[in-house]
Order: sequence, then structure tokens, then C-alpha cells
Amino acid sequence: MEASSQVWSLEPESELRVEVGFDASLSIALRRGTAEIAGIELALNRVYKLSGRKLAVFSWHGCDIET
Repeated sequence: MEASSQVWSLEPESELRVEVGFDASLSIALRRGTAEIAGIELALNRVYKLSGRKLAVFSWHGCDIET
């Protein structure tokens, strides 16, 4: 990830809402814990590139998300 990345710590049963325009992109990665997008579990330390989306990253048990 870039040097200007930020880590978001989610408490259990909370979410991080993300909105990315069609002319932009955002990379996210799950660094600790478990999280899902629309019921699909994210893999630990895998980078997901998003564009043209409005979504929520939800965690049942808490996690760290790097953007």
C-alpha cells in the first residue's frame, strides 16, 4: 500500500462506509480480524481495488482495515 495509507479499527458489529467515484480508485486490505462486504468475507492481507462503488465493510468481531 502507499505511504499515505490509513488504518481503520472497527469495533465488533460495526462498519466502515466507503464511496469511490467512477473516476477514482481505492485499495483496501484486511489487516486483522474478520470483515465482509455484502456478506462476502475478505481474505486477510489481500488488497482489493475498488472503483465506482458505494459499500460498507462490516465486521462481526472487530478488525483493522487499511486504505
